[in-house]
Amino acid sequence: MTASAEARPDYPTPAWFVPQALCVHSGWRYSSQRPTPHARPEYRLAGRWWWRTVRVGSGEAAWDEVNAYGGGMQMLVSTFNRAAALSHGRLRAARSNADIASRSAGEQVYAAFLIVRADGDWREWPNTSRACGLR
Repeated sequence: MTASAEARPDYPTPAWFVPQALCVHSGWRYSSQRPTPHARPEYRLAGRWWWRTVRVGSGEAAWDEVNAYGGGMQMLVSTFNRAAALSHGRLRAARSNADIASRSAGEQVYAAFLIVRADGDWREWPNTSRACGLR
């Protein structure tokens, strides 16, 4: 997914959470500050542009990845559906890993935010969150 990935207004992910989620997703740290004068941003999420800065690990997967998990945050259907239950109707439940992978990057990041907020930490993503300095 490129700079066109925008979180819809009905996915109210806080801007402070986005660089954490993008790091877990990709294995790169992200900043809302342009690192060099002509650098092109990769994402527009939570109303800001985000630039990749430093590689810290391998990350999770492509936003449309389907394997034993689904999407760029590599969620189980049960985890995504837990986020849907916490969303007060903003997310619809997923039927499969492919269904998760078909959701926008903004929707997947919002689902991760809901899970992290409910759990109080990044325990659903132990290795990538550790590489990103979140655990």
